[in-house]
Amino acid sequence: MQESWLFSGTVKQNIAIGGNNPSDEDILQASVLAGAHDFIATHPDGYAFKLKEKGEGLSGGQRQTINIARALVGKPPILLLDEPTSAMDLSRETQLIENFKNQLSNQTILIITHRTSILELATKVMVIDQGKIVAQGPKSEFMRSQQQQAMKAQESAESSV
Repeated sequence: MQESWLFSGTVKQNIAIGGNNPSDEDILQASVLAGAHDFIATHPDGYAFKLKEKGEGLSGGQRQTINIARALVGKPPILLLDEPTSAMDLSRETQLIENFKNQLSNQTILIITHRTSILELATKVMVIDQGKIVAQGPKSEFMRSQQQQAMKAQESAESSV
C-alpha cells in the first residue's frame, strides 16, 4: 500500500470494487475495521462522497484506510499489506492495529513494513535484506535480538567516546 490508488467515483464504489457484489453491511464492516468509517461518516455525503482521481483532496492516511477497506471487503483468506500504515498518523495507526488484533486474530496477514509498531500484529517475523532472508522466527525472539543489538551498539558508542 505504499501508493494508495483510488479512482474517481464514490467512496462506496472505491471500497466495493474489492469484493464480489458486497452488501452495504459488508462495506460498512470493512470500513469500520479499516478505520475509514469515522471520517467517511462525518462527510455530508458519507459513502456517496465523490472522490477525485487518485483520491485527491484526502490525506494519505485516509486514502490508505479506504484501500485497506477495499482489501478487507472481499474477505480474503490471506491478506497481504505493503506498508499499510506508512501515511497514517499515530492515532489512526493505533486504531487499525487494535481493530485488527480484536477482529482478525485468526486471519493470515502478511505485512511488509519498516515500522516496528505494526509488528504488534505479528506472531512471526522474517527479515529480508537484499533478497536474502537474514533473520526469522517468533516475534518475541526477534524483538529480544533487536534490543540486544541496540544495547551493544550503545555500549560501543559510549566506549568510543
